[in-house]
Amino acid sequence: MKDIVIGAIGGYEFSQIKNWVYSLNQTAFDGDRVMISYGSSEDVVSRLKENGFEVYEVSWDGWGRPLTGGNELITHSGLVNPENAHRLVHNLRFFHIWHLLSQFEKEGRKYDRLITTDVRDVMFQGNPSDWLDSNQEKPIIAPGESVMYRDESWNLNNFVTTFGNLLWEYLGKDIQVCNVGTIAGNVDEIKDMCYMIYSLAVGNGHGDQPAFNILANTSYKDKVQFVGTDDYWACQTGTLVENYDKLKNVLLDKPPYMGMDGLVRNSKDDVFCLVHQYERIPEWNEIIEKKYDSLFYVYFTMEMGWPLKKRDLVSDVKIDKKDDFVSISLNSVPNYIPVDGNYIRIFDSKSIWNLSKISDEETKVTLQSYAVIDGLPSFVVELFIVDGPIFSLSNLKNKI
Repeated sequence: MKDIVIGAIGGYEFSQIKNWVYSLNQTAFDGDRVMISYGSSEDVVSRLKENGFEVYEVSWDGWGRPLTGGNELITHSGLVNPENAHRLVHNLRFFHIWHLLSQFEKEGRKYDRLITTDVRDVMFQGNPSDWLDSNQEKPIIAPGESVMYRDESWNLNNFVTTFGNLLWEYLGKDIQVCNVGTIAGNVDEIKDMCYMIYSLAVGNGHGDQPAFNILANTSYKDKVQFVGTDDYWACQTGTLVENYDKLKNVLLDKPPYMGMDGLVRNSKDDVFCLVHQYERIPEWNEIIEKKYDSLFYVYFTMEMGWPLKKRDLVSDVKIDKKDDFVSISLNSVPNYIPVDGNYIRIFDSKSIWNLSKISDEETKVTLQSYAVIDGLPSFVVELFIVDGPIFSLSNLKNKI
């Protein structure tokens, strides 16, 4: 069975979610991509679909009542109270994740594992399925924020405000904060946990995170795998970087860092699969925004001629500009769109165009290209290696 990634958004423009979308698509994730949408614009929906996402527009709450009139969706946690907590998107998303997966199951559409994260402030650095294949030991992944509840003021206040002093005294003060915005697990278990998160939060407040932590440390304790920075699942930037100076004496893990290649790693140099709250560090945010500002995708088809079968190729395209130099890199993303049975998909390819200004009349252009084309005789592959770049460069010259 395949894995599935589900996000949920309400009130965002595509520019606010593009890093999540593009970064996932740059991994080799080959499961289904789904977005639960609460009143998104046509532009956002269209661009999500262009990027391989199924979009499910939701306009009702957990009781089936329309999110209109006095029952509108709440997107800002500062406006929530016990009476309207069922309308807060942070809480409500978990009901609709449960509902959608339950509907899929009825339709015979089954999945192995679910990855569900926040969208606006999360990016992918690796294939979540690969990480789960290599590291998952229990049904549910609970990512630690590397700090105890009693030592971090926001989480402490959120827990006490939502669930009260008694539960805090008997449970909350003695557990580590786990982040509800970067979770994953086996669908059978995490689907029902999503419903329980929603059920605990309703009538209490902004309760998605403390509800998750209560469940992870009580009724689901035997099914939960607690992971920290050494496990390189998710970098929790808020506690470990943004608030490092304030929390350094109580942190349970060493801080992460961003390398020269723009990837965020733990202290053992492992690349995190996910990075959460990266936008809180201006230097990181600038690098990540630049990385995805100029990203787009191209689709090539190649007519091979009898008796060879046609090939196709999907690549992302990134453009980097600096002074009088432009670099255009293309990397294959074979799972970005479904395979067409009329073609054989090329799964491994890379090209780099470098354009250097010599004068106002001259530009130096270099092209390096690599591809693994299975099932072709060597003389045909050599045509791609030699003749293909020459043809591309000649066409470029003719068009300038």
